[in-house]
Amino acid sequence: MSFAGHVYDMIRRDKENRELRKQLRKRNEPRETYLKGDACKEEPRMTLEEWEEINRRSKERKGKEQQARLWVVVGIVVAFALALGIIAFIF
Repeated sequence: MSFAGHVYDMIRRDKENRELRKQLRKRNEPRETYLKGDACKEEPRMTLEEWEEINRRSKERKGKEQQARLWVVVGIVVAFALALGIIAFIF
């Protein structure tokens, strides 16, 4: 592609992206007016106890996931050490 073709292509892409940004802004206008209006000032749908329960469960789940990852890493290290031991014993 020649330099002029490259420039023309970039100008075309810029124009298309500009139109897409305009469409995106139009699509998000109702959401923005909703968030800027009185809708944000509504009472929360959850009680504090429900919120704390959800946080507690998510922290427990995160801890279990971290523990599972740790066991996987330990298993890989042990398997690698055994493989090295067997190779060293053979040679």
